[in-house]
Amino acid sequence: MRLHERVTKIEAVLPTLATKEDLAREVGGLRSEMHLEFGKVRQEMGAEFSKMRKEVSAEFASVRKEMSELRVDVSELRVDVHRAIEVQTWRVIGTLITVCTALVAATYFITKAG
Repeated sequence: MRLHERVTKIEAVLPTLATKEDLAREVGGLRSEMHLEFGKVRQEMGAEFSKMRKEVSAEFASVRKEMSELRVDVSELRVDVHRAIEVQTWRVIGTLITVCTALVAATYFITKAG
């Protein structure tokens, strides 16, 4: 009896099992579907990368422009600082010459008078 029940169950399940051909068809369909989806993803990624590349290129161009403007500003500032230091140097030299001459004169008159 038990054997008969098992055979009946197996016979009931057999029509629902897939054959190798069914599996091959399913696998082929899945592969082609996957290739199509991968192609779409590749196209989307290519478009996004192209867009990002253009944005980054534009940003780098603006950064280069800002850097060249800063380079000019720094050069102008350097010239201004150099001029200011030169003016202050001559003022210090003039002050030292005046003070040293006055000290020499004071020393001379103190030694002559004393």
